Amino acid sequence: MKRFQARLIVFVLILLALAQLGTALAVLSSLKKDNYRQGVDSIDVSRNVFDLFLEARAEQLTKGVEILTSDFGFKQAVATRETATIGSVLQNHGARINADVSLLVSPVGELITSTQELNVGSTIADLVYEARRTGGASISTMINLGSRAYQLVLVPVRAPNVGEWVGLAFLLDQALAEQIKNVTGLDISFVSESDDTYRLAGWSTLPLTDKQALFRDLDSVIDLLNAPVFSSDEKYLTLGVDLGVPDQWGLIHLPYGPWLESYNSTRNQLVLIFAGALALALLFGIGLARNMTQPISRLVDYATQIGRGTNKKIIAAPKMAGEFGVLSNTMEVMQE
Repeated sequence: MKRFQARLIVFVLILLALAQLGTALAVLSSLKKDNYRQGVDSIDVSRNVFDLFLEARAEQLTKGVEILTSDFGFKQAVATRETATIGSVLQNHGARINADVSLLVSPVGELITSTQELNVGSTIADLVYEARRTGGASISTMINLGSRAYQLVLVPVRAPNVGEWVGLAFLLDQALAEQIKNVTGLDISFVSESDDTYRLAGWSTLPLTDKQALFRDLDSVIDLLNAPVFSSDEKYLTLGVDLGVPDQWGLIHLPYGPWLESYNSTRNQLVLIFAGALALALLFGIGLARNMTQPISRLVDYATQIGRGTNKKIIAAPKMAGEFGVLSNTMEVMQE
């Protein structure tokens, strides 16, 4: 009887444990997916803010260059090709608005002068040609100069017709990464590819240890452009941003700690609930087993008394209902 009772208790415990485990796994899986979805939504918003920030910055920089191109003295220096004066003005004006490179190009896009040694090839010429073809009043784009990504603004010098173009280029550097981080609230990095390997371009708002670990595990930025990917320790969720420059990308890093803390907290609560439910199931199983085996014990005792030949007047069949009642009456008839 004890063996039957034990088997019944174990059966009840296993049944309830499987039900609790299935519920816990379903809840945790749903919670993890929901946390990931929230993280993706958050990083997508930051990506839009990233793009809007660069657009707003381009508009602001364009206005700064237009101020220079509308200066009469500068127009006169450009018309007479006074290279020394032009270089001085470009240097001073670029310094005022924190430009990294200032340059002047001809109406066909050939470089006339710049504040740094540049090898722009046909890139700027193509930009100028496209702007003249479409009637564009200015040019704002990303460009690769010396294997580094720059935000370039080109504005024509009108005297009175469109002639030379003044350009100011701004390096995508640590200062810009910090500015974007202040707006988006997320960490920003700029990376480049060289010989099929990715390297940090020198600018990231990530802490040093996290930066080294994350970029050591970085396999493909291309995959990050489509969907955010976890770092190996799931500390960050990273999304790539196409800057429009060959082999140059931006990265947005979402600290995943708050989402993990929420998930771990819920998981711990479910473990406690699971343990409590099993404890209650054990008590319930013991009570249920005893309740179910009590009629059987009475019938066993009745059968034992019959087997010993005890007088029917001394023992009486236990009064029960249902199947146990049928068995009790049957045994009483057998005794007769």
